[in-house]
Amino acid sequence: MLGKLMKYEFLAMARSIVPAYIAVILFAMLSRASFSLGQGGAGLFAFLYPLSIAVVFVMTFLIIIRRFYLNTFKDEGYLTHTIPISTDVLIWGKLLPAVAWVMAGVLVVALSALFYFDILREFWSALYMMPPELPFWAIEIGLELILGLLNLILGLFVTVLSFYNALCIGQLVNRAKILIAILVFFGFNIAFSTTSYVLGRVFYAFGATSRFSPSPLFNMTFNPGLDFVLTLLQGVTYYLITRWILRNRLNLE
Repeated sequence: MLGKLMKYEFLAMARSIVPAYIAVILFAMLSRASFSLGQGGAGLFAFLYPLSIAVVFVMTFLIIIRRFYLNTFKDEGYLTHTIPISTDVLIWGKLLPAVAWVMAGVLVVALSALFYFDILREFWSALYMMPPELPFWAIEIGLELILGLLNLILGLFVTVLSFYNALCIGQLVNRAKILIAILVFFGFNIAFSTTSYVLGRVFYAFGATSRFSPSPLFNMTFNPGLDFVLTLLQGVTYYLITRWILRNRLNLE
């Protein structure tokens, strides 16, 4: 059942998201071509390309929020909650496709940047100039970047769960549900951000720092390992609250 729910959710989101992702690639290619040919429209495309990236990510998250809200708490929720599936399957059936589309958006932006900045040629040139044996500091930085990437992926899950958590808490009240959900979203993130920052400064004071700070979302601890643990705890908190409300305090409109 989880696979069927994920497939349905993934395809439903694709109808709105895929055209926007294609547009980002096209803007990047047209911008690069305009710069190369020296056409007068280069400035326009240079403005539209970063704007299209911002619009795509905002639109992606709005689609994720809208689908969860309508399918779970509005009229569609009566059908959703009559399906013989557990609360965990329901959450993961929406969470995994949502994160997959956000990750696809990140890959699309990275691909568009290859066209826009001609990064591939510069990358291969830099790779050709590197010594055959990597120094120790390069290996250490590589490991930190890998941990930073894991933090980023985990952060995407936490971001989506933070929306689910806020919407679930917001629907507990009878009025101003969306306003309450927005306040809950920022309240939780500020609380976790403050905790993360304080712990980060403590680690910094004792010398447990890192040259990089690849922290996902709002975490700024200066330590990728600590970031991962705190982000994981944040995600678990959001998941458990969402799960408990959907199972015990569901308030359909």
